[in-house]
Amino acid sequence: MANRSYLYSLTSQPSSFDDVPERITGLTEANYSVPFVASLLVSTHPSITASLFAPVLTHDDGTEMTKLPALCAAMAPGVERLERFLAALRAATPGNDQLHREADSALMFLAEHRRRYVQLETIELAMMSVENQADLDALIAEHRAEAVAVGEAVDALPDDTEEAGRLLADALVSGEGVFSVFRGLPLDDQRGPDNQPLGLSYWSTNLYWSLRGTAERQADQ
Repeated sequence: MANRSYLYSLTSQPSSFDDVPERITGLTEANYSVPFVASLLVSTHPSITASLFAPVLTHDDGTEMTKLPALCAAMAPGVERLERFLAALRAATPGNDQLHREADSALMFLAEHRRRYVQLETIELAMMSVENQADLDALIAEHRAEAVAVGEAVDALPDDTEEAGRLLADALVSGEGVFSVFRGLPLDDQRGPDNQPLGLSYWSTNLYWSLRGTAERQADQ
């Protein structure tokens, strides 16, 4: 089984594992990485909140970590940032019809499944490397910092779409400073130099871990 990151839309932000939102909808997942687009969607003042995957994480040696974190942020501003980025990306890649179709499909899917919050779950990635609570806390802090940096880079793009496209095209090759997060970003969802795919091509409500909100659970019963 691949260790994945997962992205969900939620009706509320969970304060604990038992604080299950009324509705939870799967959005996307990725093997061994947190895609650029997932980071961008959770980039607006992301909070480190409770994972909805499990109450504790226990290693083979019996070591237990009880504060299992995830990242949660307001969904609407994340989608607005994505729209801004995709407009610049279209301008930066004239003639890449496949990429442009994927951008259109992504925005349509997110519009259909938009809720108040979006949550990024990375516990499976943590299981690959963390050995204690401090490592786990450091990893989620790293994912939060990456999301914030991605959001700041998109906000720094010029308002003029054509100008933003030219800047982004250059940044994909040699971005520096705030735009360094764009450097080497692959546009075909393969992994780039830092192992981060774009994450634009795969969207589904049927993820490997299909979390259920309280309303869905009641409907199942």
